[in-house]
Amino acid sequence: MGLGIILIIAHNWYDLVKVEFMSVSNKWLDGRIKGLLPPEAKLVHKTGLSRTYDGLTRATNDAGIVTLPDGNHLAITVFVSDSYDPKKKREVTIAKAAKAAYDYWTNTDK
Repeated sequence: MGLGIILIIAHNWYDLVKVEFMSVSNKWLDGRIKGLLPPEAKLVHKTGLSRTYDGLTRATNDAGIVTLPDGNHLAITVFVSDSYDPKKKREVTIAKAAKAAYDYWTNTDK
C-alpha cells in the first residue's frame, strides 16, 4: 500500500514519464501489469527484478498507474518475492492481479 500512495501523490504533481521516473508501456515490459489488460489501456509503470541465485528470485515487481476508460486512474503495485517459479510465471501472476483490479474498477454493475 505504501508504494501505491506514493504513486498517487506523484501522479498528482508530476508527469511521471517526463521526469523519467516511470516509462510508458512498451512491448518489452508488457508481460506484467499490462499483460492481460485491454490493448487500449494506457499505463505508465516502473518494473523491478532482482537476480536469481540457486533458482530463487527474490523480487519481480511492477508498479504503475492505469488510465481507466472513464478517465480516472488506478494505481497498481504487485510484488512477487522469494519465488522459484520461472520469470514468465511470475509475470503472469502480476498480470492476473492487475487484471482483477482493472476488472473490479471498470465493472459498471458495482
